[in-house]
Amino acid sequence: MLPTGDLATFDDPMAILTVCHGNLRRYATLTARLAEYVDENGCGDEATEAAERVIRYFAVAAKQHHQDEEDDLFPALRALDDPSLSALLVELEVEHLALEQLWIPVYAWLRQVADGVADSVPKRMLDEFVLRYPAHADREEREVFPHASRLDAHTLTRIGERMSHRRGLAVQA
Repeated sequence: MLPTGDLATFDDPMAILTVCHGNLRRYATLTARLAEYVDENGCGDEATEAAERVIRYFAVAAKQHHQDEEDDLFPALRALDDPSLSALLVELEVEHLALEQLWIPVYAWLRQVADGVADSVPKRMLDEFVLRYPAHADREEREVFPHASRLDAHTLTRIGERMSHRRGLAVQA
């Protein structure tokens, strides 16, 4: 799920991954704003629609993004045979698992909001989710993405093709 108007294409998988990180940040912020809104206003139409958007993003696009990294980018980077980079990638995969665990109570609450019957906000878990997702994206961009410049063009093309295929899209030639 890519936002319209972004010029990134699967011919440049690192640009796509960066756009995805921007989306992760935006939807994490929307989640925090939604929690404040629901606390003050309840679960009206705006809240239910926003909850559905957040659910759709994190249940589909964010999941695909993690697969892009774990199934394609990270293995390609491991092939560079850089022990410190490989250790970092293991840490990031562990963070992915932690983020998935944080998503469980956040999703349950968002599902309630989308259904118009939200209980109280799971504040601690939601706050942690909203903080950790952007921090994780920042870390990947700062510590991992620069290493992609060490990958050859064929490898990057293959990563872009697999990312496109994962989304059911044909790669633009």
